Amino acid sequence: MGPSPKIVRATVALLAVGAILAGCSTSSNSSPPPPPPAASSGHANIYVVASKSNCFEVQSDASIYTTVVLHNSGTKAGSTSVDVDYRYNDGGDTVDGLANDVTVDPGQTYYARFKHNYDALHHDVVECAASTNKFDSQVDISVLPPQ
Repeated sequence: MGPSPKIVRATVALLAVGAILAGCSTSSNSSPPPPPPAASSGHANIYVVASKSNCFEVQSDASIYTTVVLHNSGTKAGSTSVDVDYRYNDGGDTVDGLANDVTVDPGQTYYARFKHNYDALHHDVVECAASTNKFDSQVDISVLPPQ
């Protein structure tokens, strides 16, 4: 003959309470929980998505076409400026402020497309770097083969 149903229920209840209390125990050596990520603090978090951004030359019209992809991982809409640093094979570079006050809604992606004129007879673009908010976070973007 086994234990009575009352004893089994009481044992299960005590084990459940013990498990709950074990999960709630505190220790003077435990570190405080990490702060929540910036995205949950009610701010915009706009950044350049380098893997989807690019630039390429069209030598026949002496232009560099640029696509800068922005994403807002925050919880509020925000605005930013977009700048691109074009670096050339002769060591020169040109910084172009392509857009001011680009607004990106929370959780959304924005494609900023631009045409930049350059001297195609004297140099070729070898690197492009995009940034937000006047070079707060500059990242290199892909340079596609000339068209």
